[in-house]
Amino acid sequence: ADLTATMTLTQLRAKYVPTATTAFVFPDDSNDIVEGYVSSTDETGNIYKTIYIQDKAENPTQGFVISVDMVSTYTRYPQGSKVYIKLAGLALGTYGGVVQLGVKTGTETPATSVSRIPEKLVPSKVFRSCSIREEIKPMIMTSAQMITANDKYIGCLIQMNNAEFDS
Repeated sequence: ADLTATMTLTQLRAKYVPTATTAFVFPDDSNDIVEGYVSSTDETGNIYKTIYIQDKAENPTQGFVISVDMVSTYTRYPQGSKVYIKLAGLALGTYGGVVQLGVKTGTETPATSVSRIPEKLVPSKVFRSCSIREEIKPMIMTSAQMITANDKYIGCLIQMNNAEFDS
């Protein structure tokens, strides 16, 4: 049976305020659940211990980063699968300036950061929906749009056409 989301990814993101001095921790008895679509895959090894999700398979309005202490997440959470995340006991904090979902162990420095969700805990927090996998259609954006989008698309699949990189 599929779970029911109690908040959107945008509402989840809003729980972490930029002026925070510590991570935001959901109480162990919280019933809050978010849902999203897995936007990436670590099958080729270019993504490490991270599950990226977005709120819709096409034209997303919010992406999110889930920090997990596991590799080959694509075997359990393939790209396009809908997932539900039980937030009880999880924490929102930053790593490298990016807000993400993880756990608070108390050893993090700075206090605003979070640790990866332990591998053995992931299956009790991140549930794959029984629904058919969606095709994640990349959002086509220009570099100018990327710059002004602040961080809401971090975790979303983005396509930038005619991009050039200095060797």
